Amino acid sequence: MADNHESEKAVHPAAAEPTADQAASQAGTAEAPAGIGTAPPAGGAEIPAARDAEIARRDEEIARLRTELDQAKDRALRSLAELDNYRKRADRTIEEERRYVERSEVPEGATIRSISGTQVREDYLAKGREIPAWFTRPAVAEILRSVYRPRTQQGFCVWLTGLPSAGKSTIGEILGVMLLERGRSSTILDGDVVRQELSKGLGFSREDRLANNRRIGFVAQEIVRHGGTVVCPVVSPYEAGREEVREMVGRDHFILVYVDTPLAECERRDVKGMYARARRGEILGFTGIDDPYEVPARADVVVPTPALSPSEAARRVLDEIARRGFIEL
Repeated sequence: MADNHESEKAVHPAAAEPTADQAASQAGTAEAPAGIGTAPPAGGAEIPAARDAEIARRDEEIARLRTELDQAKDRALRSLAELDNYRKRADRTIEEERRYVERSEVPEGATIRSISGTQVREDYLAKGREIPAWFTRPAVAEILRSVYRPRTQQGFCVWLTGLPSAGKSTIGEILGVMLLERGRSSTILDGDVVRQELSKGLGFSREDRLANNRRIGFVAQEIVRHGGTVVCPVVSPYEAGREEVREMVGRDHFILVYVDTPLAECERRDVKGMYARARRGEILGFTGIDDPYEVPARADVVVPTPALSPSEAARRVLDEIARRGFIEL
């Protein structure tokens, strides 16, 4: 510091003798307590050193954090690699060593166990069976069970179609009682009732009939999606309308029942006299008289009446429901 002052004096010789004001100012400064309005004491050279030490400490901390971050990244990458390898493993284990390996690592002649993804869904998850411990980790098995509920807890729709007065509603009501006896409560969406409520205002043109089916199908779809059971006795005379509802609900959860009753028998059962009115021309567009009924080409169950009683017909439908695994008889 002294060298700098001397150099400054050499450049500015006039500054060698302070003026009176400068002398007074210097005198006042000299009397001020150290650290208050004064220049740093002689030991001020330690401040840059302390600052350098603090900077060095911070650099070390940053370097340490960077190292930890790099290590964390490495661990994450290893975990991802392990997960990728786990996903690529074959669904098999070596019986003797009880270990899980990739297909390419199975020794020749080794006894193995193997389960396909389809088997896991249909033979284990759908039936509520425990997934073998050797197949996957317990945490993964628990997730699979929460996503794929047992078949007996899944929803389904029974759609009964046929001519007016074919016996659809009667069979549907008996079926609902049979399901309740086996622990499955059901909702019945009767076509005539829905006409008065959900589809009030619709006529009987082809477009309106399809719209009516679509509305019933939408409600059925939501019931099934939430694990419920729904029985729908609906004339639904058109193949296109029935297949549209099948797609809405889901093919695997939709059971189409054709109540096959001869027209003459339907007219005999008609307590409302609708067929008679249609034949007199008082009602136009009546299914079976002047509007066609398209016999289902892809019915899952056909119940011929009066060859089968309503209870026998309902039992045949119940057998199909059990065959699909939705209930246990």
